Amino acid sequence: MRTRKENLPELFPLNIRHFINHRSGGRNHWHEEIELQYVVKGEAFPTCNLEGVSLKVGDILFVNSNELHCGNNMPVHGEFYCFHINKAFFSNHIGDEHIVFENLIRDERCRALLDKVIACHRRGDFKSRINAAGYLYDFFGILAENYVKTATNESEFKKSFKRSDSFNDIVKYIEDNATDALTVAEIAEHFFISPSYLAHLFKKRTGKGVMVFLGEVRINKARLYLEKENMSVSEIACAVGFDDINYFSRKFKQICGETPTQYRKKCR
Repeated sequence: MRTRKENLPELFPLNIRHFINHRSGGRNHWHEEIELQYVVKGEAFPTCNLEGVSLKVGDILFVNSNELHCGNNMPVHGEFYCFHINKAFFSNHIGDEHIVFENLIRDERCRALLDKVIACHRRGDFKSRINAAGYLYDFFGILAENYVKTATNESEFKKSFKRSDSFNDIVKYIEDNATDALTVAEIAEHFFISPSYLAHLFKKRTGKGVMVFLGEVRINKARLYLEKENMSVSEIACAVGFDDINYFSRKFKQICGETPTQYRKKCR
């Protein structure tokens, strides 16, 4: 059963949010609406399908329907727009095929069209909304011609969707319980699958092991504590699920490239 699903505004044709120096600190989630993240200044560091993405000015992150994604997981000094596109306006399900677009879009034509959409959205009158819809269709036309990753039939899509839905729930469970002493066996038991199948599934979907992902989740939680709380490093290590502060510090440096103390100084 899916337990995390964003309830997004049902606006025609889209909802646009503007972020400056925004660090989401959120968790992986998914929704049926297509999402675009468009950087107009500085950099952004979202994740898509559990992979970190470094976006620079002009880059567009395209999040397909029901793909796992998360906002910026590091402090950001920049500006970007987040588009949520109503499923009634555009769906990846086209005719007898389900289209999956590439996630990273670097295209001047797409960038120019999104700039026009933003300008129309700011004006907000009826004519501007109609024009925005037209620019969006032009945007998707470019993607359909140049940025299609896969196209599957209805039967293949349903099988893939069922597998993705189950995997998303596993990711959510790990994130919700990351500070507990989780093991692969315990996670597998919760979902009535074997540990070997869980390990194979995670490796196939992400290229990394279950415990590697669990460690990354814990370190991301630690980052937030270091940025915002006055807790000691040892207190933070314990709060995010590490019993050994030395191991925590080594793991933190391995993932972040600096010690917890260095990271805290940089963020304050």
